[in-house]
Amino acid sequence: MEIDYLFDLLKQSDISLLGYTFKQERLKDEIISKLPHVVIPEIDSSFSFKSFLRNLKLESILAGESVINPEYIVLDLNDIRYKSSTVLVDRQYQIKRTIEKIREDMYSSSEIPHYKLLLTTLYKSRMDSAPIYMSDLSLVIQENSIKVIKNRFGNDGDDILISFDKLKQYNYICNYEHNN
Repeated sequence: MEIDYLFDLLKQSDISLLGYTFKQERLKDEIISKLPHVVIPEIDSSFSFKSFLRNLKLESILAGESVINPEYIVLDLNDIRYKSSTVLVDRQYQIKRTIEKIREDMYSSSEIPHYKLLLTTLYKSRMDSAPIYMSDLSLVIQENSIKVIKNRFGNDGDDILISFDKLKQYNYICNYEHNN
């Protein structure tokens, strides 16, 4: 499959999960750079997603810019800090709770969210099950392609691999560019 297919899948999905290893971190960053996005900074126990969104709007107003809601909110699950990072159950619970809070905000005002959530995670051999379960689309960056692990909107499994061949030339068309 061509790289266009990846971005078409991301456009369909409200919550997507992208797994990567240290070797593929550059590719992950390049994929994200093609999207109109805002990155959620490191999260600790005092983090409030609603405050984060409010601060984004205030910063743009104070800078004299027009407020544009980003099409994608990017959260690296590795940036979620835990009270007890040595206990795996605590870590998984904190990740699940953080995603649930963001998902609540996504659907609080309507059935169609005003942004999409792209979760990224560094993984060794497998990813945590809660983010996969909550996502519409789960992908893993491999050596030469992206493997579709889960796709609520169509095919998934071993038979779908997306090539990186044309990633550098790809231009993402924002939803708000279609509306003009």
